[in-house]
Amino acid sequence: MGLCAAQGLIEHGDTIVVAVSGGKDSLVMLQALAKSRSFVPIKFRLAAVHVHPEDILLKEDREGLEAFCRDLDVPYRELSVTTAQLPDRGKKGACFRCSWARRKALFAHMDEMGAQKLAFGHHMDDAVETLLMNMTHHGEVSSFPHHMRMRKGNFSIIRPLLAFTEQEVIDYARLEKIEPFDGFCPHETSNHREYYRTLLHQLEQHHPAAKLNLFRSMKKIFPEHLPH
Repeated sequence: MGLCAAQGLIEHGDTIVVAVSGGKDSLVMLQALAKSRSFVPIKFRLAAVHVHPEDILLKEDREGLEAFCRDLDVPYRELSVTTAQLPDRGKKGACFRCSWARRKALFAHMDEMGAQKLAFGHHMDDAVETLLMNMTHHGEVSSFPHHMRMRKGNFSIIRPLLAFTEQEVIDYARLEKIEPFDGFCPHETSNHREYYRTLLHQLEQHHPAAKLNLFRSMKKIFPEHLPH
């Protein structure tokens, strides 16, 4: 995570709110950031926030998550939301509604705290899956940036794990004996992302470097070779 400081994702004096779902990605990110406080040449503060959707049946170990944060000496706070907060609820899927409600709560919390950075645990696989989804469903080349300044709100979103594959995150979690605290979501196998996750796996079977090349392609766009 010293790489985050080198890339300018984290700056001296930052207060960073880490969105922790309880899954392996956010736990790995939180632990790596917490450990890096002792050796990076800048000083920053961490706060972990978990957003619980009240109207979706999740068997989460929230007490275990809080204890995990306490062991890392990171303050922990829990927020609750309902997906009914989305005005056109009937037109959107459960995953969209849940994500929208969680982010709304996180953004409000950022304004309340006056924190400078909000960290999400998205990795390379997430970015490539999102690229494929946006190209297919919206006809655009877009995904997740490492750093994004929010137009509304005086803070930025950062993604410290974006240069790492999901397998690398899994390997780190295994090495550090990090066990997830999130429960099974009844909607997680019925959304678009699951299809593109399978598609990405099939592409890698066809060409082992497919994921990395798709990720790199977002930085190597040649407009003169594309239809106008």
